[in-house]
Amino acid sequence: MDNHRVRVVRKCVIEVLVWLFIGAMPAPSIAQNTYRTDLLKNIAEKCGLISRLDTVADGEYFHFAHFKSLPLTVIVARRHITHIGYSIFSPKQRKGFGEEICNFIERYFLELDIPTREHISTTQRMKEDGVRIIKGNLNIHQLRYFCSDTTMCINLQTINEREYTMGWRKDSIWQYVLSFPIEYDLLYGTNMDERERRLLEDLRLTPFIKDSLKIDKYTKIKKAWQDNYYTIIGESYILPNLNTNLYLYKDKEGHYKPIYSKVYPIESLANLFTSNLINNDYILDIKLRKYGLKTDTLNVPLRNWISYCQQMGCKAFFGIISLEKDNIATCELIMHNHRMGYNHIMKITFPMSTFDERKGRIQARLNSYVNSSRIKNLFAD
Repeated sequence: MDNHRVRVVRKCVIEVLVWLFIGAMPAPSIAQNTYRTDLLKNIAEKCGLISRLDTVADGEYFHFAHFKSLPLTVIVARRHITHIGYSIFSPKQRKGFGEEICNFIERYFLELDIPTREHISTTQRMKEDGVRIIKGNLNIHQLRYFCSDTTMCINLQTINEREYTMGWRKDSIWQYVLSFPIEYDLLYGTNMDERERRLLEDLRLTPFIKDSLKIDKYTKIKKAWQDNYYTIIGESYILPNLNTNLYLYKDKEGHYKPIYSKVYPIESLANLFTSNLINNDYILDIKLRKYGLKTDTLNVPLRNWISYCQQMGCKAFFGIISLEKDNIATCELIMHNHRMGYNHIMKITFPMSTFDERKGRIQARLNSYVNSSRIKNLFAD
């Protein structure tokens, strides 16, 4: 009996010590959300939302808080605050017109009310940004009402890939017309230094997603004069030989497969750099040309670079500059984002000696976020 009591007492003492130790330990810290841009953090601070946004879960919140008695939309993705703006568009409208456009309009009207730039009038701010209200005024209440009016027709137009025009029309009469440039820094809320600084972070945070292209379901496949040689005819950009074409053959079961053979080196490289249909372990060694004649370096798997650009809404245009058999292929790869008006322009030096093994180091020079309206001038240089 005495031994039993001793064991019970020892057990109780140990349990008390364990609980005391646990109680003395600091509570595990909860990971805080970060901000997709410096501007969004600035907006959160000025709207008094920092503490509320620190730990909010991923999701779309269409009435998260209020500013000047108006509801705010907040979007969180992968623990990043990606959007804060007035709640103007419905979820259906955001899906129809594209979140990039809706995010900009909602955020920009909120910026004008805060404001995020000191010592500058709203009129001067809009003039510098190239944002024009062609019909209507800055009455955000009216704009929200137009978006909620089911009898109103909303129209979005792109003018020469330089300008967006969005208009609200009722009974053939335009009630409100807004125009703004198709420029990445304006639409996304960054500047040249920040967008370059965040590129590496974006690559790290964006998960790899396998190419979703289903070749067998493609309808625009053209057979060439060669046996077992087919082409998915794509688009060209700037120059005829900068295009999105993919090149195929048929296997024994009659399924289309991407060509990757030294018999067709140009076609194989086009498939390699414009899609993720070719399994490989290549690494891009990128020299990033930055604003102010500065440079930086980054290293990323080729497949991750292509996946990242695809997820950002870019389309890959590829062309061969020169090709030396069994030596070096010099190529041009443009990741063109039509909706946001920018291009990642990459000049690639590909060692053909690595072709068969499908792995090695690829040297590349990158001009990032080149405005689409300036790209022809860059090629002329």
